[in-house]
Amino acid sequence: MSTFIPGPVIVAIDRHDEGRFEGRIWVPRRHLNGDDIMLDYDLAKKALENKTGTGLRFGSSNEFVQLVKLYRYE
Repeated sequence: MSTFIPGPVIVAIDRHDEGRFEGRIWVPRRHLNGDDIMLDYDLAKKALENKTGTGLRFGSSNEFVQLVKLYRYE
C-alpha cells in the first residue's frame, strides 16, 4: 500500500532493514547502509540526473522482507 504525499521530487533511502515478520512482530536480521545500498558510485553524474546512486537489490532466493524508510529533498 502506498500513499502519495506532495513534496520534493528527489527521493532517497533513509533506512533499510532486512528481516521477517513472526506473526505481527518485526524481527530484524540486519541493518543495511552505505555500500549495501549503493548501486552507482558516480555521484556527480547521479546528481545531474537528480538521483542518489542508492537502491535496493533483490535476490531470487531472498526469504527476507526489506523494510525501507524514504526521505525527499531538493
